[in-house]
Formats: sequence, structure tokens, C-alpha cells
Amino acid sequence: MPPRPHHRGDGEHDMGCCDPDLGTEALALRARTTFAATHGVGHLALQGRFVGVRMESLPAEVAALVETTTSGPAALRR
Repeated sequence: MPPRPHHRGDGEHDMGCCDPDLGTEALALRARTTFAATHGVGHLALQGRFVGVRMESLPAEVAALVETTTSGPAALRR
């Protein structure tokens, strides 16, 4: 798969692509929020909580969450 515009090619995403107008502090906050959200989904699934994602769906759902979060504002308007 060819690298996406927001993908640096080394396994890391450039969070600056999400909203180029974000300053350094806001961008760091966005990265921490994305990190917390993905870990929260995983944690709830591992605990088997009522609201958790089923384990067999977890990899795809985490990937979708990260992709949606890092695709930028324009992707949300599609």
C-alpha cells in the first residue's frame, strides 16, 4: 500500500496533517487525545465491558478510529 499523505513512511503518523492550523500545544493535545481514545477502546474490550468492542472486531475498529481521527477535518465532511 502506498504511503498516505499523513504517513511518514516509518510507522508514524504526522499529526500535523489533521489540521495544519493547529499550534504546537493544540497538536500535542490532539495526539494525546487520539492515544487515549485508542487505548480506551482496547481497555474496555479487554475488560469485556458492556460497551466494549468484541475482541474479533477490535483490530478493525481501532484502525478505523485512528484513520478517522488522523484523516483531518475534510474527511469528516465526506
